Amino acid sequence: MSEEQQRVVDAYFDGVNEDRFADVAALFAPEAELRAPGVKPRRGPEEIAPYFARALAAYPVHHDAPTRVVHAEGTTTVEIHFTGELANGAPLEFDAVDVFDFDADGRIARLLTVYDSHLVRTRLAHALGGDPRKIMVAQIDHVAGEEDAFNAWYARHIEEVLAVPGIKDVQRYRASSGSPLREWLAIYHLSGDVEQILGELRRRRADGEWAPRVSMVDETISMAAFDPITPGGGEIGGPVQHKVNQTTG
Repeated sequence: MSEEQQRVVDAYFDGVNEDRFADVAALFAPEAELRAPGVKPRRGPEEIAPYFARALAAYPVHHDAPTRVVHAEGTTTVEIHFTGELANGAPLEFDAVDVFDFDADGRIARLLTVYDSHLVRTRLAHALGGDPRKIMVAQIDHVAGEEDAFNAWYARHIEEVLAVPGIKDVQRYRASSGSPLREWLAIYHLSGDVEQILGELRRRRADGEWAPRVSMVDETISMAAFDPITPGGGEIGGPVQHKVNQTTG
């Protein structure tokens, strides 16, 4: 069994490294599942082949090098060292682990790919000249003496905001020194059309879909969306789509 599993694994890596994604997908069972960090599961060869094409489109040069292979009955685990080069010539490398589960016919029934997505994102951003994600920045002050009530409300508010399509995650900050314009800061990462995202935010607020604000100083609310640029002022990841400032929280 391990010899057959090794044959399939070898064919898989040969196909991935040579951009033969249809051949790679043919190694999977009709109901196979592929799982990787940060993406929804792909099922069946018809979804798996396009996944590889999109995932590796940013790397004109790429190579998955298996560094350790461990076989068990029906399962093979492979440690991998990925090396690649972006279109701008910047190199990128990281380590990953693939776990292959096989069906009774020797086809790949499930592939789980594991790697440090934060590390990869950071290295990719560095290679591109910065973090390519668009952001929304919100600043606000709370009513004096009502910090606990404010933070309890904000925790609920974040859940409401994250439910808006295109808002991916958030990190809150509190001023630590100096004389900040506002004490509280939240940075949201955005994906997609920023004008549509902001429009949906405004609509949900106007339609009363969110819980009423608690213990905040309304006149201190400020919110803005920003496109990423390189340290030298150049664009990251293509043309800048837009820049918006508004004061609806």
